[in-house]
Amino acid sequence: MKKLSILCSSLLLALMMCFPVYASENLRYVEDNADLLTVSEQQELNDTLTEISERQGVDVAVITADDMGDQSIEDYAKAKYDERGYGNDGALLVVNMEVREWWMSTYGKGTTAISSEDISTIGSEFAPYLSSKEYADAFETYARLCDDYITRAPNLSEEYAQALSGLTSLQDGLRFVNDDARLLTEDERKELNDTLAEIGKRQGLDVAILTTKDTGGKALLDYAMTMYGALEYGQGKNKDGILLVVNMETRKFWMATHGYGITAFTDAGISYISEKLGPSFKKEKYMKAFTTFGSLCEKFVEKAHNGKPYDVGNMPFKWLPWYCVPISLLVGFVCAVFVVSKKREQLHSVSFEDKAHNYMKKNTLKMKESHDYFLYHTITRHRIKSDDDDSSSGGSSTFTSSSGDTYGGGGGSF
Repeated sequence: MKKLSILCSSLLLALMMCFPVYASENLRYVEDNADLLTVSEQQELNDTLTEISERQGVDVAVITADDMGDQSIEDYAKAKYDERGYGNDGALLVVNMEVREWWMSTYGKGTTAISSEDISTIGSEFAPYLSSKEYADAFETYARLCDDYITRAPNLSEEYAQALSGLTSLQDGLRFVNDDARLLTEDERKELNDTLAEIGKRQGLDVAILTTKDTGGKALLDYAMTMYGALEYGQGKNKDGILLVVNMETRKFWMATHGYGITAFTDAGISYISEKLGPSFKKEKYMKAFTTFGSLCEKFVEKAHNGKPYDVGNMPFKWLPWYCVPISLLVGFVCAVFVVSKKREQLHSVSFEDKAHNYMKKNTLKMKESHDYFLYHTITRHRIKSDDDDSSSGGSSTFTSSSGDTYGGGGGSF
């Protein structure tokens, strides 16, 4: 009987020791490796975070640690986010008790709703609780504030839906050409769409065109970024691509670049392309302008893939028009004839003289002795400038869209 009692007690103790581990492993949004919370506090926090995550469609989680090895807290947070299989939209708080620091990572809609300034604000609210070891209150404060910020964030799906509702050209069924302003014929639209689709396949980067007469009150820059997201352009995880938007109401155009497009199309490159498109737009040769845009995009992406994107000090060679050569020769010939004729008028010699004796007065110069003396020398140096000496800065300017994504780009008017 005594042995049976000891056996039962041992089994009960083993079950009690396993229960916290079992409970923590089934907590979707809480991983308390630093043992800051009791089992009941972990469960309560997980319930709160689960409710917020399901209601908002954004994974909101907390992870604590007391040993991250050689990883930085930022890398640790990213690795844990991927390891636990959280979604594209999320917010994760990591607390490292070994060095007493915290880090907050946001993704997708979480980034849209919670800016870097907001993260600082949220941190200033829960950090005092961490300092006073009131960990449950700290994490509850974090959860509540995340919920508040996500609730106040603009509804991106509604913004996209509203933007797409005004596009009648979606009925054309052309992925890379939305000609809402109807600048092209039906055949031209199909031909252009096929061309851009092929460029995208070859280069691994979407190239698209959108024309409109109404941006819905948005600035062209904001409209282009919104439409890029709404039309789901971009290849790969970074959504690499470029979208040309032409607004016929204001006769302006803008190129929005994303992902690798920001690298391939620098500010200098965007300006170069704009110069090439402008004349065709002014002459209303829209098909020519769009075809030029497509071919230039492919050329620029190929250059970037080779390791040196077109940028300041590394732009395509600009050929002069053919008629500049004969005009230059003619102007040079006329100038030469004019100068020579003027010089000839100043010459009044009556006969040829092979020596200078007749131009000297006799007995006025007697050379008794002559010497050569070295006085000084002059050296003139000219430094050859390299590409690194260019005072102009290269690269791409970037902008943040309402979705929190980063874009590059630029444009012009016609």
